[in-house]
Amino acid sequence: MLSEAQALPGCPPEGRSAEPLARRPEAVSSGPEARSTTTPTTTTVLDKLWAPERLYNDPFGMYKRGSDVVELQKLVDVSVDGVYGHKTRRAHIKYLGGAEAVLADWHPDLPTRFHQDKKTLRELVDIYWLNDHSEWALRVAFCESSAMPDDTHNDAVSDALAVGAFQHLATYWSYRSKRANMAGFSPFDLEANVATAASLFYNGGGSKHWSPSKKCWDQSGLTVTERSG
Repeated sequence: MLSEAQALPGCPPEGRSAEPLARRPEAVSSGPEARSTTTPTTTTVLDKLWAPERLYNDPFGMYKRGSDVVELQKLVDVSVDGVYGHKTRRAHIKYLGGAEAVLADWHPDLPTRFHQDKKTLRELVDIYWLNDHSEWALRVAFCESSAMPDDTHNDAVSDALAVGAFQHLATYWSYRSKRANMAGFSPFDLEANVATAASLFYNGGGSKHWSPSKKCWDQSGLTVTERSG
């Protein structure tokens, strides 16, 4: 029979009843045996928040605040202020491989249909915009995406995931293109892009959709002409 001193850990000596589990203090071991039998189960904040699938599948809204934004800013090496602003967005997009790659990952359902006949930007603006606004529309396209009047395509994608000649935000493309009778067409399709821009201008608030580039297109002397040569 084991003496009290020889009793197995966790077992009461013979003749003595066990204490209730709720009242028994937890054993605390710090020796090598305890360390060798303990399996770490904790993960770091970065492990939880920044697994690759989280980075790709959970885009941040502009000006979002929070501890997760702080961790992202540390990860992409920008100034840490906890606000998902334009600098953080640019660094985030770059970290993920660039705007084109992120557009495909975050907006996989964007339509891919294109018009077969390739008209120039000027021809399309003349079709979908009133004469009084056509030159202004060409200036906007130039200021937004460097589009020129004789272009027949435009594949510009910004860090905000705005697409094409008039830089339509991918998030709103399906709804806005449908209102312009261009449902099912890609935002990279120049005709759909121009038609949707005209629809926004005439039915959805005028020039406010392109206010970030106003300093450029509002110049009184700015005239956009075809490329020479």
